[in-house]
Amino acid sequence: MNAAVPLTCRTCGEPLSPADEKCRFGHVNPDYVRTLLRRVEPEAPAAGTSFEPVLRELAVELAAAHASGCKVIVNLGQSEAGKSWLIARMGVLRPGTRRATLYNERRRPQELLIQTGAHLPRTRPDEVHVWHLEPNEQLAGPTTQSGSWRVIDIAGELVSDQQLVNNVNSGRPLYDVVTMALAHAAAVVLVIDGEELTREDRAPATRPLAASLDEHNDGLLNELVRLMRFIGHHVARSGAPESLGELEELKAQMRANPRLDLGMQGQMLQVPVLLMISKADAVPRLVPGSDPLRFARERLPRTHARALQNIQVARWAAAAPFVGQSSVEDEPGAAVSAREKLDLRRVSYGVGQALAWLDAELARAPFERRLSTQQALEPAQRWLPWLRATR
Repeated sequence: MNAAVPLTCRTCGEPLSPADEKCRFGHVNPDYVRTLLRRVEPEAPAAGTSFEPVLRELAVELAAAHASGCKVIVNLGQSEAGKSWLIARMGVLRPGTRRATLYNERRRPQELLIQTGAHLPRTRPDEVHVWHLEPNEQLAGPTTQSGSWRVIDIAGELVSDQQLVNNVNSGRPLYDVVTMALAHAAAVVLVIDGEELTREDRAPATRPLAASLDEHNDGLLNELVRLMRFIGHHVARSGAPESLGELEELKAQMRANPRLDLGMQGQMLQVPVLLMISKADAVPRLVPGSDPLRFARERLPRTHARALQNIQVARWAAAAPFVGQSSVEDEPGAAVSAREKLDLRRVSYGVGQALAWLDAELARAPFERRLSTQQALEPAQRWLPWLRATR
């Protein structure tokens, strides 16, 4: 793990010692491992291990889900942004089955039941979580119109270096999971760590220049759009890969066109994208009821512009599914940190609204007219889809 810039204390903003993660005032930062300030290199699999059998099993599951009408959602963002917490919260608000399968390069898949008190392990660089959110027909409601979901939770370290396209072409089996997931994706959730914005505000003006959170997410979104546009072009002609052999055909197309150049084809990404600012309770200007879109335009201008110019249907949202969570220091010496234990009884806001939007977008028939993000931001354009539809 290489430090990109000097770390700063989350309490006072003073520089941290890399050895013990303490500042000169003695404040301890035990969980301060941030891809914004540290570049975390993906771990290579241990000698003698292979992810291929697990990849084969996961490929079969994704293909079966796609064939049955189950919606595949890709959940990504930087490390520790709160991706898994967000999906766990959505699972609680979406009545029905909620469990996760943890796929690992070094051991067989593990099943996790999502409930209060359960251990929610951090998604590590050699792992991928697959969340099963299957609605109960007897309890179906406004957030279950789109049916069953499979949420593919990608480790933050796999996308933190803004080289997603090169990484996908690297041949590492875990990146094959990313390619397979994007090929089947009906929607994408990009989680942006709001707490990092507050750290940027507190950072000393004299510290060495580093890429901002906005620059990081703009770069990630750019790579994601390039990759998904190319994959979508292939899927439209040949269908989503349902086996490792068909996945290899897609990868061969990517290797043959490393710049993923499609010319003027498919300029806008058609898959709906939820841009979720997490940990909003740590951001003073993101109080309940505030406008996440305006906040993103002011504080994340590059990411906001990238989404507006490249994604047909996107929604900015802010959520605080972290209010009241215990800190690691509350349970010294515990085998499992309190921060990794689910407490789904805690109050949160913003998740329900984002869930309702995502479900409604996924429930739409392919031929239905959608109000694009650009149209929604132009008052004269907002009503045109409906005026045309009534002619």
